[in-house]
Amino acid sequence: MPIDEAEVLALMRENAALCNLEAEVIIALKAYQVNDQEIVQNQLNLIVICLQRLDEVRKRYDTRSKS
Repeated sequence: MPIDEAEVLALMRENAALCNLEAEVIIALKAYQVNDQEIVQNQLNLIVICLQRLDEVRKRYDTRSKS
C-alpha cells in the first residue's frame, strides 16, 4: 500500500526532529566529556525542547493516520 504525500511529509518532519535531537545529544556528550557544566545544562534544556517537538510531530502524524 503506497503512502500518500501527507504521510511522507510527516515522516520527513519526524526524521528532521530526530536529527535535531541527535545533534543536541552529541553536543551535550562532548561538553560532558570536557566537563563544561554550563553547556551541558544548556544542552539538556535544548534536548527537552527537541523531545517536545518530536512529540508534537508524532501527535500530528497520528491525527493524520486516523482520519
